[in-house]
Amino acid sequence: MQEPGWAGRETDVDRQIEKGYNLPIDASQRAEAEDDCKEMMENILGLYKNADKGCASKVMIVGEP
Repeated sequence: MQEPGWAGRETDVDRQIEKGYNLPIDASQRAEAEDDCKEMMENILGLYKNADKGCASKVMIVGEP
């Protein structure tokens, strides 16, 4: 017996596939993508460390016009 309201619901797996999570890629591509992501996050971290955080929606780099 299905629980009420189950008809038409997507499973978590269906949603993950639709979003592109857990796509089959080889280990070297995955490692390269992870390294690229880490590098980009390090770049962003530097921006936010030096930003005036008075309002999160208006982040400004200190010393920039």
